[in-house]
Amino acid sequence: MITPARTLKDVFRAASLFPLESGDPRYVLCTEVRGDENVVKCMANRIERREGEPITQLFTGHMGSGKSTELQGLRKTLEDRGCFVALLDADLELDLNDVEYTDILLGVARGLEHCLREKKVNLDNKLLDNIAMWFAEVIYEKTDQDKLEAELSAEMKVGFATPPLLPLFAKLFARIMGQIKTSEEMKKTIRQRLDPQISHLIQSINLLIDSASAKVRKSGWKDLAILFDNLEKIPLQQKPDGTNRHEAIYLDNGRQLSALECHMVYTVPISMFFTPKATLLTGIFPSYCTLPMVKVKNKSGEDFGPGYEALGDLIARRILVEEAFSPGVVELLINSSGGSFRDLLRSIQYCCELTDILPIGRQVAERAIGKIANEFRRAIPENHYELLARVYRTKDVLRDTDHQLMLYNTSVLEYTNGDLWYDVHPAILELPRFKEALARVS
Repeated sequence: MITPARTLKDVFRAASLFPLESGDPRYVLCTEVRGDENVVKCMANRIERREGEPITQLFTGHMGSGKSTELQGLRKTLEDRGCFVALLDADLELDLNDVEYTDILLGVARGLEHCLREKKVNLDNKLLDNIAMWFAEVIYEKTDQDKLEAELSAEMKVGFATPPLLPLFAKLFARIMGQIKTSEEMKKTIRQRLDPQISHLIQSINLLIDSASAKVRKSGWKDLAILFDNLEKIPLQQKPDGTNRHEAIYLDNGRQLSALECHMVYTVPISMFFTPKATLLTGIFPSYCTLPMVKVKNKSGEDFGPGYEALGDLIARRILVEEAFSPGVVELLINSSGGSFRDLLRSIQYCCELTDILPIGRQVAERAIGKIANEFRRAIPENHYELLARVYRTKDVLRDTDHQLMLYNTSVLEYTNGDLWYDVHPAILELPRFKEALARVS
């Protein structure tokens, strides 16, 4: 039982951004106010109905739309259907500011082994050692297992008074992933040595997956699935060859990501589906689901009552609304969020920073909304204002790099009423540059 917050400190904490576990009483099912598709059921059905035939799926949506919470729901749904699930977090596994596809594959291997060990599913030690020694030889030119064991154990003593008893595989991958996160020189070396060996790399990971699949079935599960969350946070960076990092991962090397022999779900930035090469993406990954924003307005601009009710319920399950907000303030915050869970909760936290007393009044709420608007003002390139004005007028986007960026940074949001449509984030509408551009477009 969660008691709704009624003090300023508790309201601030209640608006914290974190994914909800399946069954959390704060969860609000928003399928009907997003569109018609229940993404959890859709992805789970694809996996269950292809038992024994691995499927790789992409899961996309704007940052802050609730994908991590829905993945928690997918994990629980699959587990209820008898599937062993490893839910991996790119925030923990990778350096999100600099990611290559080989990093993701290594993250899958490390995360799967860790999850199996946590759930007491014991893999064959000889197989793990053989896989570990292949990586040690390719990356570090180490062939003596005893010496490598001693070296890795000595490294672990630096951080632990009593080093944990871990298999060679776990200790080696702790070093590899640690170096990818902290050492630019070693990160470059690891990638350079693994890239020419990509076929062997995938083969080694599939040996791990095959062994894991056999073990989980022997332990009573029907199948194995790996869900890799937060990959959509990888920055949309341009590369020297004119492509961007997202295209390099999901297009240039998408075949490698889909070559793992178990059910895989990767999160992906929504902007990837608006590249001129989007047909190549869906050719590599034909199975995908999109989590649209919660509608608070219809395409015509009229308030969408069920959307307000759903987001109002989301707040009421966390906060005692009558004591925390003056009349009309919750509706104002919902309207300014554009249906983004993240921006709605952030605006409440900003309100708590800007006042010393409850209830939160309209003036404080407007200042909080202004803070979010100023964040967009700093981030929006000058040439985007006229493009944003055209999106506002047409409710549509073009498939080019500018509109990709606008979708990625949430200055443009995707909705669905059966048909897809797009709108400018409400926090941008009062910016002077946007108003000037809108007048020109009109």
